[in-house]
Amino acid sequence: LGIIAHDTVEKFEEKAFQVDVSKKNIQEVVEKVIGIISKNGNNEEVDWLELVAKNNDLKKFFSD
Repeated sequence: LGIIAHDTVEKFEEKAFQVDVSKKNIQEVVEKVIGIISKNGNNEEVDWLELVAKNNDLKKFFSD
């Protein structure tokens, strides 16, 4: 979890960004991405492990 984001940031540095779309509608996502592209927005770090733990979904990803 998060390894793709980690590897992308390692390779592309400031050219890579994350947008947490889980509680946004399409218009909000589009506005966020346009803001980032035009240098008016910022990166949103997404802690997937925390989210998975919070939703009690750890067994879905980490089985015996």
